Amino acid sequence: MAEEETPKNSKKREDLKGLRHPAEYQEFIIWMALPEFYRVPKTQGELAQKFGVGEDTLSEWKQREGFWEAVEKKRREWGKERTPNVILGLYRKAVKDGNAAEAKLWLQYFEEWTEKSKTELELPTSLIDLIKNANIRLKR
Repeated sequence: MAEEETPKNSKKREDLKGLRHPAEYQEFIIWMALPEFYRVPKTQGELAQKFGVGEDTLSEWKQREGFWEAVEKKRREWGKERTPNVILGLYRKAVKDGNAAEAKLWLQYFEEWTEKSKTELELPTSLIDLIKNANIRLKR
């Protein structure tokens, strides 16, 4: 008898192990990742009612290992999709009044952008002379 293959789209999810409501758990992660303004329903209690679970269940989910990492991952996905609009805001604000600190913060958070810096090292003259003399001796 041939061994059955596991379908490719049904990978094992250790983070969902032991959950009675895995689909709702994943939806809760997405809900938590959204800014409050965009959350529907508006409160955690209302969301618990929608899921047919107690509000304490959602509070317990927040304590699960990997929950906040999953929320952060979804939050970054949400933000990356909006980066082009922020870049437009950066351009408009820079052109209008030259203050683009909010856009810079957004890019640092969502795009992991960092400022470039240049470091110059100045050696004491005596150390430079030592190195030059050492190189001259090595060439001989």
